[in-house]
Amino acid sequence: MSLHQSSGRWRFGLALSLLTVLLWGILPIALTVTLQVLDVYTVIWFRFFTSFLLLGVYLGIRGKLPKLEQLRSASWKLLAIATLFLGINYFLFMQGLALTSPANAEVLIQLSTLLLGFGGLVIFKERYRLYQWIGVSVMACGYLLFFREQLTNLITAHGTYILGSLLIVLGAMAWAIYALAQKQLLQSLSSPSIIRVSAFQTLLTRGFESIIMMR
Repeated sequence: MSLHQSSGRWRFGLALSLLTVLLWGILPIALTVTLQVLDVYTVIWFRFFTSFLLLGVYLGIRGKLPKLEQLRSASWKLLAIATLFLGINYFLFMQGLALTSPANAEVLIQLSTLLLGFGGLVIFKERYRLYQWIGVSVMACGYLLFFREQLTNLITAHGTYILGSLLIVLGAMAWAIYALAQKQLLQSLSSPSIIRVSAFQTLLTRGFESIIMMR
């Protein structure tokens, strides 16, 4: 199986990445407020349901709903991995956010992008230029400074705060695995199609979990 190759549209990709970072900055605050009145399973189910519905409308308007032949040509193993780890990411992030602060969660979840970058180097044989390595180095130094400051807090913090931080880190690792699987799936499916299929499968899973929890 051939590996995914970069399209070279780095400016467009950078713009989308910056928009994603902005939305990620808003998300923990909104979720913290939501978790005060709703449980984790309900919030996750609603997020996936909304994603599934909106992406369906978007792809339907543009006439790009994935056909059965496209789904058959996709690697179901990779699709299963993407679905599983996307669901794990949502679950761990929500659980960790409920146990720690939004500011702490937002910084820790950014490990996902760092792990994704290193995954691209190892799996897809990508190459960084000098200024990219400088950017990674600055980001790594920022994490070292953050963790140095947070180390004292973690030592004196209560167990739930430490557990929440650990869950956020595991959630970041799960997202990186999902993103790497999705990158490879782009050879046969578009990004919105992959997210919609993953959202539908995880939607069913979380729905069954919610029913079980209610019982």
